Amino acid sequence: MLPILSEDEALDVASKFIFLLYKNKDRSIKNLNELRFLLTTTSNKLACELPPTVDAFRLHLKRCIYQLKIWYSSDLSEPVYENPAKFGWVLKDVWIPQLTMKDTVPADLRKLLSIKCSDKNCNSSKCVCVKQGLKCIIECKCKLCSSSLSFNDGLLDSENEET
Repeated sequence: MLPILSEDEALDVASKFIFLLYKNKDRSIKNLNELRFLLTTTSNKLACELPPTVDAFRLHLKRCIYQLKIWYSSDLSEPVYENPAKFGWVLKDVWIPQLTMKDTVPADLRKLLSIKCSDKNCNSSKCVCVKQGLKCIIECKCKLCSSSLSFNDGLLDSENEET
């Protein structure tokens, strides 16, 4: 019999495994989004080397659970399968994996992807971020100006609500 775990419990257990894979020892990091942020800001990892977002990992885990349910019922003569749409699949002529439910890049950040501050002082007349009414992003040359985004600025609040 498969152990009965809630979706959140399964996500928590599987996330702990991912934390071990990335050798995370920082106990203040509570979810995969925070781990991604930490690795992005403290290492030179490529995007493909980062752990998945909570959203993407939740969908992947749902697909794994669905596959386990299929395998687990393989000894039944007439198995009844649940709707794949409940498990991270989308029907578009054929069933394909849904990779994420959220936009991977916030709209404000998308506007600035190729824009960087021109000086270290974040002079409002020169800094495109400040002109746009946004906080500076990690890629800006100013790095630690008073207008810089920090981890606790709410970027991940919507993700944290799910966990």
